[in-house]
Amino acid sequence: MRILHIIPYFYPAWAYGGTCRAAWELARALVRKQQNVVVYTTDALDAHSRARPSFEVVDGVEIHRVHNLSNQLAWGRTFFPLGFGRQLRTDLNRADVAHLHEFRSYQNAVALPLMEKLDVPFVLTAQGGLPRIMGRHAVKMLYDQMVGQRILRNATRLHALNEMEREQFIELGVEPERVAILPNGVD
Repeated sequence: MRILHIIPYFYPAWAYGGTCRAAWELARALVRKQQNVVVYTTDALDAHSRARPSFEVVDGVEIHRVHNLSNQLAWGRTFFPLGFGRQLRTDLNRADVAHLHEFRSYQNAVALPLMEKLDVPFVLTAQGGLPRIMGRHAVKMLYDQMVGQRILRNATRLHALNEMEREQFIELGVEPERVAILPNGVD
């Protein structure tokens, strides 16, 4: 199976926290299970650096890094990878399933219409990002109206890390049977 992960930052961008680590460990575990894993991400590494190279295979995980418009904006969690959709389209066309990491991201907004057009099923792992309690409330509401509700409506499955996140999905209108609880793994 060819699984395409879409995430704003990825290995070795540990400065961005647990989402990066969880996605990396999941990707490696899938490779160990003989799955073909492709990741589309940005070149965000930390506050001062960009990840290189733009393409590499690490532990069997194929990583495509797209250049951000501004590393400073990326560090503030505003990612603008130039040409992301153009680069994503070819691999998305060959994917059996896509896995979106984080709920509100530019990458998800770009990927969604492509996944819909190509009829690629996808899973969303929000990784704690569903509530609108942390800053940028108006921007989050706008994103939810323009993109977020379509993501929630069209996802084949929604991955909650715990019961609280499952309830958050349901409060946003997701049918309970579409939400699966699976905590982050430990290696």
